[in-house]
Amino acid sequence: MPIIWTDELKDRVRALWPTHSCREIANTVSTPEYFVSRQSVSALAFRIGLTAKDKTRDTSAANPFGLLSDGRLKKPPIKEPIVTKFYADDVSDTNVHGVDALESHHCRFMVNADTAAPIFCGARISNYRFSWCQKHFEICTLSRMEKAA
Repeated sequence: MPIIWTDELKDRVRALWPTHSCREIANTVSTPEYFVSRQSVSALAFRIGLTAKDKTRDTSAANPFGLLSDGRLKKPPIKEPIVTKFYADDVSDTNVHGVDALESHHCRFMVNADTAAPIFCGARISNYRFSWCQKHFEICTLSRMEKAA
């Protein structure tokens, strides 16, 4: 059953608009008789002239890294990439040269560090849920589990 926006409900939306999201407003305005969706609140806000500029934003919640002295948001720190060592025994006749030569059954583990001309392992993958052969699956998941520990 569609909601009938009474003046009282419109006033509640106007009062909640600056500090609440559409979903929070919808949850607040909904009653057992009428379900109000986030989209219906958004459509009403558009019809009565409420805009995103009317909202007051708490930047500490939006960006946990805080603000710079000039008011701009701080950027998050850059994470170090996971670097996997390349071994001479990874290079073999089964290697696939280039992304275009890869097929669905090939291991996608890069055996060289040159991203411009990558060489992939190319061995048959053992589990189609992952992109690596068994050997490289263990290397990749082990290095991530070690970093997490």
